[in-house]
Amino acid sequence: MIIRDIDSFAARHPAFSRYAKERIAVFHDTGLGTNIACCTAASLAAGFFSHGDNSILFWAALAVMLAVWLFSSLLAGFLRQWLFVFFSALYFVLPQILILPPVGDESAAMSETQYFISDILEYIWAGTFTAVFPYISYITISYILFGIYILIFFAGVRLRTAAKHSGLYCKARLEQLN
Repeated sequence: MIIRDIDSFAARHPAFSRYAKERIAVFHDTGLGTNIACCTAASLAAGFFSHGDNSILFWAALAVMLAVWLFSSLLAGFLRQWLFVFFSALYFVLPQILILPPVGDESAAMSETQYFISDILEYIWAGTFTAVFPYISYITISYILFGIYILIFFAGVRLRTAAKHSGLYCKARLEQLN
């Protein structure tokens, strides 16, 4: 239903048709590395700004980070870049494993390198989540965000399936492949 509406709108408005074809070409030229680099850069920026004095910069960086992750998840799903799911899992789970709690007798046996990595991850990665939700565990927040991004990824997969029924999409892909 929506596909027919978009196709008929594109038939009536050539400017929209050109714009849509350009977007389709850009979507298909976006690689997995670009998605990963954008998500990482946006996350690092939000992590650094979470410890600053300027709350406007932090909230702007957080909004950009969430938008980049959502768009990258949708785009990766649309392009069926399944390694993005693996990257997302690593991004949201690996820091939880590497952040070390400095309590008990085990803390004496940990090396300086482990403490250094743990402090960096806690400062950048967990700092973003604890600045927004100070009373909720950053582990819980990371699982919730991971679940949301995976749902958006599968929405992108579904969108690709629906797009194959669009004349505009098929023509744009044929032009791009030729």
